[in-house]
Amino acid sequence: MQMLKGLIALAICTFSIGSWARADFHSVLSYNFGMSNFSVTENEAAIEQTDDSVASGTEESAESSSVSSMAFQLSWEFGHDGSMAYFLDAQAPLMGGSGAAVYNTKIGFNMYLNDLGSKFSMNQSGTTVVIIPTLKYYWGASVGGGYVVYLTESQKKGDIYFGLGLHGGMVYSIGDTWGIKAEAGITRATGIETSGMKMDVMLGATYYL
Repeated sequence: MQMLKGLIALAICTFSIGSWARADFHSVLSYNFGMSNFSVTENEAAIEQTDDSVASGTEESAESSSVSSMAFQLSWEFGHDGSMAYFLDAQAPLMGGSGAAVYNTKIGFNMYLNDLGSKFSMNQSGTTVVIIPTLKYYWGASVGGGYVVYLTESQKKGDIYFGLGLHGGMVYSIGDTWGIKAEAGITRATGIETSGMKMDVMLGATYYL
């Protein structure tokens, strides 16, 4: 890792001597598809009896539900320094059972475990130097929120939630701009009326901007 960073620093110094040079790490756009599963449990304090046919004072127990669907995720990674980057992403269901669905957005960071986490390029007077990592691994954390629609035995309900997540993945580069991405993550969700765990497994493509 130190050797590759040294080569990048040497290239910047060499190209900068005597004239202006532009050097940067590229931001990344990714398009991912996969499976999303959200295990939802209602909070006891949020349960209210709304059925008029049930005598007042009758207790209604909290229910659990699972929301599974194919999902699409769009992610933008920016602010790269070679080993760390920030990201924004949004996720929506492609298919869900009986109207159950999860929508969410989040912001977070990725820490790369190999020498270089993004495409590096430098241009000076028409001469360009480009370094692209062939295979890169990363882990990261995120914070965000979303909306879940889930089904109980008697009705369909919805809740907004706040989430804290961890994830890990890898990207294999194809050519100068494209790559294949695989990622898995887990999120602890806390809502107004529910709590739960959300798990995602995604496969998709990356594009260097």
